[in-house]
Amino acid sequence: MHPTRACGLAALASAAFALSGPPAQAEPVAVRFAPPEIEAGDVCVARAPKHVLATRWGDWSGTALPDMPIPLIRRDLRLLAQMDVERWAETIRTANDLLLRDVESYDETDRMLDRIDLLIAQDDIATLREEGLVETLLEVAPQGSTKAKLMAAEMLRDGVGVEADADRAEEFLRDAAFAGHPDAILQLVAETPAGEPVPGLGIAPEVAVPLAFGGMLGRVDTRVCDRINQIADHYETGDIVAADPELAEEWYRLSASLGGSNGAWSAAQMHIAANRIERDPEVMMALLEQAADAGLTYAMLELGRMYANGGLVEQDLQRAEDFYREAADLGDTTGLTRLVNLKRENSDGSYEATGEIVALLERMIALDEPPAWAFSRLGNMLLEHEGRWAGEARAEKMFTTALELDPYQVPARSRLAQIEMREARTEQEIANVTSRLRRVVSANGRADPMQDLQSIYLCRAPSAPRLDDYAYWVEMEEFSGDKTVDLTAMETRAQRADPDPLVVAQLQTQALNGRAASLANLLRIEGSDGTLAPLVDLVSDEGGRPRNARGDAALKLGERERAIELLRSAVEAGETGARLDLAVVLEEDGIASEEEREEILDLVRPLAESGRGSAIETIVELDDSVSADDAWQTYRDAIDRNGDFTALAFALTRLEDPAQVDDYLGRIQAIMPCYSGNALTLARAMEALDRSEDVPHWIDVAEASARTGWEYVSTADTLLELDQSEAAYARAATLYREGIDRGYALAMRRMLNLGKEGRIELAEAETVQLYSRMISASPPENIPSVLTMVSFAPDEVREKVEANIDRRALLRASAEGGNAEAQLELAMLVQDEAETAADLNRYADLLAASAGQGNDAAMLRLSQAYTYGLGVERSLERADLWLARAAEAGNEEAVRTTRMLETAKEPTQ
Repeated sequence: MHPTRACGLAALASAAFALSGPPAQAEPVAVRFAPPEIEAGDVCVARAPKHVLATRWGDWSGTALPDMPIPLIRRDLRLLAQMDVERWAETIRTANDLLLRDVESYDETDRMLDRIDLLIAQDDIATLREEGLVETLLEVAPQGSTKAKLMAAEMLRDGVGVEADADRAEEFLRDAAFAGHPDAILQLVAETPAGEPVPGLGIAPEVAVPLAFGGMLGRVDTRVCDRINQIADHYETGDIVAADPELAEEWYRLSASLGGSNGAWSAAQMHIAANRIERDPEVMMALLEQAADAGLTYAMLELGRMYANGGLVEQDLQRAEDFYREAADLGDTTGLTRLVNLKRENSDGSYEATGEIVALLERMIALDEPPAWAFSRLGNMLLEHEGRWAGEARAEKMFTTALELDPYQVPARSRLAQIEMREARTEQEIANVTSRLRRVVSANGRADPMQDLQSIYLCRAPSAPRLDDYAYWVEMEEFSGDKTVDLTAMETRAQRADPDPLVVAQLQTQALNGRAASLANLLRIEGSDGTLAPLVDLVSDEGGRPRNARGDAALKLGERERAIELLRSAVEAGETGARLDLAVVLEEDGIASEEEREEILDLVRPLAESGRGSAIETIVELDDSVSADDAWQTYRDAIDRNGDFTALAFALTRLEDPAQVDDYLGRIQAIMPCYSGNALTLARAMEALDRSEDVPHWIDVAEASARTGWEYVSTADTLLELDQSEAAYARAATLYREGIDRGYALAMRRMLNLGKEGRIELAEAETVQLYSRMISASPPENIPSVLTMVSFAPDEVREKVEANIDRRALLRASAEGGNAEAQLELAMLVQDEAETAADLNRYADLLAASAGQGNDAAMLRLSQAYTYGLGVERSLERADLWLARAAEAGNEEAVRTTRMLETAKEPTQ
């Protein structure tokens, strides 16, 4: 069967049986057939949208024809076949039988032609042959209607139901054209070589085309818009006449002016594309609104898209939502999908907002053939709306159904693995989870499931840490090329100055995959988000946090004000985590007023109500009226419903039921981030719960998860806090050495203390080396305390350390950094070596700087300087002032001196 016959006549796709492809295609004819002047008005009855057709004929009794003009009934039947021929075949047959019974103008030939059309649409050629319908058609066509002649020509040419016969087909086609059938005329024109007359008509193609179009236009009746649209289609596509987009638009607009909603839609599309005609925004919007008002859901979708994105029109999210909702309410699944996406993109994360999205997704999964992704997305939304733990049971069903419908629903498979991890206790159960995640990796090669596998092997599995398995998946992530590019501040600045195309390409790819951190780094390199706006939208659509990530990137670069600005915008946009991140930045800056304290508390209270542990801890820290136990009583239900790791760990030692403790540990196992600090929190919790047998496991996890010097020190400190055995001290020393290898000064201090306490043996050479390294690794503000520590070392160690350092230079650097103790010690060195008035001035300046920061010893010496005029102008008044301040600060010598002076002032007896 000829392909265009199958999708044209066979599918009843044309009101006048659209032409199948001609044997030989001539050049399109350059002829302009202008629209006539017809007074605008509601003349046409536009083709009913699918939802209207489905309702009209779905409710039809089948016993009598609908009360509407016969041509419109027949048009409806053709449209039903286009929609779903198998669903509507019986309805079409019944209606055709009633047409034959009740309509005088509808005869046996019409019934036969409709029967042929229906069987071809159903691809039932066998029945067509068995019933001999084409043979009957060929018998009646010579004396039959032009429609019968045209169909006979097409059957013979394409060999449908009979043997193909091109010559006989050509005869029927010419007869139909000679009798005035517009489509037959146009088909002959399409076959006519340039410069020759149209065969069978003996006229030039330039004459035949207006003849055909004039016949096609016909009289102004309820179906004239359909015929006008056919003429417009020819000028738009340039299939038979030379393409003339502007003329096509005129014909479509004529159709629209007569009430043709489909013409309005076609004209609107040309204005939207604006690649062949000049766009007129006002005309475009009027046409779109006409089509939408007529119930064309694709026009509603286009209007919704425009108002959602802005640009061609001013952005109006409410109008976008209204159009999408209207389309969805009319049964348009695309409208429902876009409505879901729009609500997700602009959700503020509130319970009401997520509840509305859940309701929309529930509508979607109730469709006759719901998409698998809708179940997967509903599962995610249930976890967000009801809570990670409260919504888990329903969500699990959604993810399972998604996989049943589509085994390649990767997000659903990942989520199920995370849910199953909660109950995984045995090695086999862990293997089942990792097997599911391995299949996800095989399906998409993305980093996310690889990172889940890393977490399972490093900290989540009961048998963790399994370092070989962990290392394997780290290596696989590196090999995949999908590992998130994480740039340091220095690397970001270097890329901004001279971008590496490979790095930029990686960041672009990862941003396209919805990674907010990669987008943030890309934006820092590019310096503007103007050209990257589509990527920002994409990351937001994927649930990323572009503003939040950019705030984090700004913090890395030391741009705190810009970071705060971005984080505030992220809070306004409802990005997950933005409230807490902003609260942390504000708190780190120092709480300067009660108003700032309240701002931070206002930021974190909603998070605490949703089970965020860090928010709960912030409230306990900043709100003097809320103790930890108070917070537990207030937020325990939120934690049970949706608690994150920090919240669950906070709850562990406050749970009274051991079974509930086990349940919470299962939850922790499913979501725990693999940081050594988290493992240490659990180690302390196990000790508090009298489950000391579990402490070593979490110490092992903490050590395996440690990456920085302070993490190794924290692990060792916690180990010694919970275990004072010789083995524990030996292991702690090993951990401190890891910190030392990473240049962490506190690790050196801890190691020296262990040696001083006799817990470990430190050779003199190693002790000297540790002191020297500690001095080098310490920030300037810590230098005085380190030097004090050196002063208490054994003489032989102290002498060797001091021989290797420049004490004065160290103190100077610390003093310049504002350390009060360093300023005092440096002042004393300056005094000891003073030879000039300038030296004494320097001495007094250092004392004043130290005293100004509250150093009582510096206050006393400054008082003495004013008494004797050392580096300052002599002033007994200021001497008394600083002496009094030193005494108030608790300096014992100042207190004694003040008392003696007061006694001396008392009159003698």
